[in-house]
Amino acid sequence: MVDDYNAAIWPTGRAKQNGYREDAKRRKKVGSRRMADGIAEVEAGKTRWREAEGETGKAERKGTADVDNGKSLDMHSSPDHLQYRQLPNSTITASPTINMAQRVTLRKRTPYNTTSNKRRVVKTPGGKLILHHLKKLASAPKCGDCGLALPGVPALRPREYATLSKRQKTVSRAYGGSRCATCVKNRITRAFLIEEANIVKRVLKAQTAPKRK
Repeated sequence: MVDDYNAAIWPTGRAKQNGYREDAKRRKKVGSRRMADGIAEVEAGKTRWREAEGETGKAERKGTADVDNGKSLDMHSSPDHLQYRQLPNSTITASPTINMAQRVTLRKRTPYNTTSNKRRVVKTPGGKLILHHLKKLASAPKCGDCGLALPGVPALRPREYATLSKRQKTVSRAYGGSRCATCVKNRITRAFLIEEANIVKRVLKAQTAPKRK
């Protein structure tokens, strides 16, 4: 009696294997039934969509045919809500359309918003949006004395200066490409005045010195 009770509660051996097989068969049947229901639902949705598209096309064709009669078609979210309304002066009002923003793709593999990776969205003549990568703005070489931009020298990036010839990077005069003309003029004037002052000092010193016998 006890053995029969234990066998009923704790199935072992072949009984346990048979129970596993039955569970597996049951799960397989349920899964196949659910898959069949899902496929049937998808097919039904496709059929409803085709019918809705057909009704929409018929309504649009009818709307274009009724233009001369002064009717226009109001298209709502569902094809079941198609209705006509009489408009004054035989005008047709178009329902507002929502245009999705066009996506743009990065043209470089660097996605970070750094100074050397600035981008700008540009529309091409074909109406397509693309990204243009912007170069860094080049600063003109400055005068070493006053700090103003040197005229006659192009403002380029450092790497671009390596491709220029010497005559394009400098000005043919004293301190060309290093100091501006005004600062060079001041330097020449200051040097001349300093030299004149030294000459005057030497003359005065020679005059005041005692004469040797």
